[in-house]
Amino acid sequence: MKKILGFILLVCGAYVASAQQEQHYTQYMINPYTINPAMGGTEDFFDLKAGFRSQWVGLEGAPRTFYLSGHGTIGKEFRQYHHHGEHKAWHGVGGYIYNDVTGPISRSAFYASYAFNMPINKHIRLSVGAFVGGKQYKLSPDYFRNITDDGDPQLSGASNDFSKLVPDANLGAWLYSKDFYVGVSTFQILNNDIEFQGLYEDGIRDEVSSLAHHYFITGGVRLPMARNFDLIPSMAVKMVYPAPASIDLGIKAQFADKFFGGLSYRFTDSFAAIVGVTIKRQVDVSYSFDMTSSDLRNHHTGTHEIVVGYRFKHPKHIDCPSRFW
Repeated sequence: MKKILGFILLVCGAYVASAQQEQHYTQYMINPYTINPAMGGTEDFFDLKAGFRSQWVGLEGAPRTFYLSGHGTIGKEFRQYHHHGEHKAWHGVGGYIYNDVTGPISRSAFYASYAFNMPINKHIRLSVGAFVGGKQYKLSPDYFRNITDDGDPQLSGASNDFSKLVPDANLGAWLYSKDFYVGVSTFQILNNDIEFQGLYEDGIRDEVSSLAHHYFITGGVRLPMARNFDLIPSMAVKMVYPAPASIDLGIKAQFADKFFGGLSYRFTDSFAAIVGVTIKRQVDVSYSFDMTSSDLRNHHTGTHEIVVGYRFKHPKHIDCPSRFW
């Protein structure tokens, strides 16, 4: 039993100390707000999105993530067919919550965001923003009950879930126009410790791991190919010491504001395909499937991710085109 409970702590420590502290969605280009708070308020509508990701399906204890996000603008002026005041500053506000479960460990977070959006020149704008909220880690020894003896007295000190709630904050910057975007962000800037105490009476009582800084760099370019048809190459880099950088390259084909599809490759890790549809320029639905390129592919059947969004258009804005990525 000591070995099993020690293993729980080992898993928790490895999880908290790894690049898996912050999830990296395949559909980062569909909802970049999840990895950069400065993106909030850059669109012409209030953007509500929900996403679900089931990673490495078929592998016991594989990660499953659900999130809900929403953001919009304050102080952005509109007329009937377009907004004016493009050369003025405005504010972006929003919120983001998620829950991620991996084996005996669950991780939840809740954030409010604020962004200040300012013009750089006639065509380019810069937004800087922050997420502020909290993050909770939970460790459930019951996950291993099926491989232990319920009558083992060693379980007396590990009968309940252990949890830790810490404050958290993330920062970001977003430079963009109708033709390109570049974003940089850093997560877990407070570098808080996660500590679980007293898992069992005569064993290890404390396990401490720090929430490491994560850095995201993203970028994309819109390449008009024909009327109502664009190609959008994109890139995302995630860095956290001491893990190697995770690099995604992708390309999306956008047909007007109705259909899109794309491919992406995460170096040394996976390939992915993405398809999506926009219904009446207000409802977005997208699906992606990842297949691991490493030997891990022999132990699961792939990764599925779905994102559903709704655009609450401004009352003075007749149409609600994405005008985004």
